[in-house]
Amino acid sequence: VKNKGLNDETCKKLIVNALKEMGTASKSELFSVVDAALPAVLDEKQREKKLSNLLQSLRSSGIIDNDKKHRFAKWFLK
Repeated sequence: VKNKGLNDETCKKLIVNALKEMGTASKSELFSVVDAALPAVLDEKQREKKLSNLLQSLRSSGIIDNDKKHRFAKWFLK
């Protein structure tokens, strides 16, 4: 399971649940939430890209958004 990691939908649920609890969160805070769920075979850069893809997918679905003010944007539920 460590090599495969959890599927994208499960990772998205982890992100949404974290945002429900925290209210807002930075990308690095969300990375710490889903890091253990990502495949172990990915290196750090690939894991960060995977999180970016998950966040963008949730944003395009209208579930989350960010404040877009700067590169350290905070993510939140819509």
